[in-house]
Amino acid sequence: ELIATLRASSTLKPVILKARIPLVPTSEKVVAFCDKVAARHANAHAITNCGLVMRLDGTTIKKAICIFGGLNSSIYKMKKIESSLIDAQVTAQTTLSNAIAALRTSSTDGNSYEADLGTSFLYKWFVCAIDPSSSIITSLAFDRPETESSYDINGATDPNNDPASMPRTKLAARLQASGEAKYCTDVVKAKNEVFCAFAYAKSAGTLTSISTTSALRVLNTVIVYTALDLIDAYGAVGTMADDDDPLLYELNQNVFVGARVAIAVATTYEDAIQAARAVVITIDTNC
Repeated sequence: ELIATLRASSTLKPVILKARIPLVPTSEKVVAFCDKVAARHANAHAITNCGLVMRLDGTTIKKAICIFGGLNSSIYKMKKIESSLIDAQVTAQTTLSNAIAALRTSSTDGNSYEADLGTSFLYKWFVCAIDPSSSIITSLAFDRPETESSYDINGATDPNNDPASMPRTKLAARLQASGEAKYCTDVVKAKNEVFCAFAYAKSAGTLTSISTTSALRVLNTVIVYTALDLIDAYGAVGTMADDDDPLLYELNQNVFVGARVAIAVATTYEDAIQAARAVVITIDTNC
């Protein structure tokens, strides 16, 4: 369940300004699932995608959130599916069947390729929610219809369609799919070229110390920077995107899992990764 604050405009679509994720009772289980299917040469644009959340109390579905894109002209909250799932047993064969029926009656064309994809998403969502050892996994497969092996996106080049929703062919996609693309590792290394890798916090709390001694001993390591090193050298830490996202977090700051705390520089990418992993980070998790 995601509670979001939206900014609305007469000319622009709503934009999420902030979001609050409530805590879930320990007696309940939440199964979140998202997926998409796209043409390989335009994989930034999904033919159909979904975001599905199921809250379970034992095997009883207490709440469901089902959002699909591509089944209609816009992102669509499938209230019929949600209603069909409330208080139903996730292990009952009829529960998935009822959800599929609700999906097909809610989509623009219930027999379309997009609806078939949506059905496969529901199936995979249920598989994630059920104990793998349960025999119901096998019986659920009977409710999953066959889908087409290929599909052409209708109206993809229609100028009357919203340009923002039209598939955009990725220029390098065909080369990448055929193995003929050139990646940065294929480019001849420049003179004095170095590689960088971040060292990340592995827990949340207050950053109390950073030791780069072991990292500097890694073969081909040039230097390891902390926020203090950047302040001494350049007068500031700098940011990745905005003032709320510093390039490196400083000592005594509160950090989250994955927060950047050091940068390792080495003459090979592999050694930069190893040096970053060798940085010793101490975090007070009792704050």
